[in-house]
Amino acid sequence: MHNVKWRLPGLGPLIPGLLSLLLFCSCATTWQSSDNRSAAPLPADTTFNKGAGRGNHLYLTLHLENGEKLLFMVDNGCPGTVLDKSLEPKLGKRLSSTLLWYSYYGLRGLTRVNVYHAPELYLGNTRLMKSDRVYTDDLRTKSWLGRPIMGILGMDCLKHYCLQLDFEADTIHFLDPDQPKTEGLGQALPLIIDNTGGVSIHAGFFGITNAGIGLDTGDSSDGALSAGLFNKELKKQKPSLTNQWRALSGGLNARVARFPEAEFCSQTYSDLVLHKHPLMPRLEGSGNIGLRFLARHLVTFNFPKRMLYLQRRSVGPLPDSMAALKETFGFVNDQPPKDLEARVQAFAKERPGGRLCLDAGEFLKNLKKKGQLPGWSKKDTGNQEIWLDPDLALEWERVIQPEDYPAAQTLTLFRKGDTSTYNYTVVQESPGAPWQLQRAWKAAPNGHILKDYSIHGTTGQSAAGEGTAGSPPCAP
Repeated sequence: MHNVKWRLPGLGPLIPGLLSLLLFCSCATTWQSSDNRSAAPLPADTTFNKGAGRGNHLYLTLHLENGEKLLFMVDNGCPGTVLDKSLEPKLGKRLSSTLLWYSYYGLRGLTRVNVYHAPELYLGNTRLMKSDRVYTDDLRTKSWLGRPIMGILGMDCLKHYCLQLDFEADTIHFLDPDQPKTEGLGQALPLIIDNTGGVSIHAGFFGITNAGIGLDTGDSSDGALSAGLFNKELKKQKPSLTNQWRALSGGLNARVARFPEAEFCSQTYSDLVLHKHPLMPRLEGSGNIGLRFLARHLVTFNFPKRMLYLQRRSVGPLPDSMAALKETFGFVNDQPPKDLEARVQAFAKERPGGRLCLDAGEFLKNLKKKGQLPGWSKKDTGNQEIWLDPDLALEWERVIQPEDYPAAQTLTLFRKGDTSTYNYTVVQESPGAPWQLQRAWKAAPNGHILKDYSIHGTTGQSAAGEGTAGSPPCAP
């Protein structure tokens, strides 16, 4: 590893959600509706990552009873709460195992997972209501752009709450489900929740009256269309950009296109990034809508009362920071300058979070020089590639406070002549503290874990040699 390459995702939000329509197969416990809230306190308003709905997933930081912080993705397409398997030693005795079906990947999406008693999870000072069971999976294959998510918050928790997602303020408001003050919330649509926790509505969609439409906050794009509807709109609209996207696990291809317009609930929207659903036994409607589309509205999910309210705020997608960032780096006609690497490094050095990112990369580089980087020898050559996404660009500007630590980052290295990726999660406990290598693994191009490397207490000093405050790009 002798240099750093910076990759700007030209398609940005064209990457579909990795966890769309997560279901349990027949041998797993089905989702059960419940209104057993018993006057439990509601969490306070909570901010989420600015990139949510702008090409990224929606992330929240929860914590365990002992105060340990965990980054969660909010996914109403997931019927239960899932924790990363690295937390299993803290969960006690394993109760059983079952098959988990990530239905986006069709029949290849079946994964065997373990079942444990669920630990208490807190949002701020409030304990969240949820199931007494939790599932564990290797979420490294579900993390996007290096964000080390440690959990998926699913319908076993969300079903208890009336959630209002305000993408202008980057805030989740928790409302009283019995008194949501529906004035000003926009169009009301009954929610249909099936026995697996899948959430859908019926509405006008691409000219289809009363179409069945799934809702999926775990899909970071505008959503998906059934194969027939996708092909029909391709011929009709002739979208300006199409792309073939390969899923990170399962080796499944999904066609993606940017459609000029779409009709939804008798209103016209512009610039929709939609992918074609692979063949799945469960897909019965016209498709589903994801986070990039939902973010054009003030969204109120009243799950206990099974109602959705949408107040449209924007015809097109929310602006992200990528266009301005590309202009700063000297892109012309969406093409990068020859000295992009130098420009990005200079830019990063002037931002707190950027300095932290460079610091983490320097830490891995020093480990390699010492022959202490798992999977690499001193003589191996390669590079580090960092994707700049909407959250990363914004987070580089923000100075985090001491209470926001520990700061975690996952960096990906590529060895010359090797198609595999080498991935390293590093942690800094406090500003200026030594970096620690927490996790290391080798993965195939499709994200499949090929090898886990053992960690032997590898640490190192901050490359800056002093306290470096900043926001980690993978922990908004």
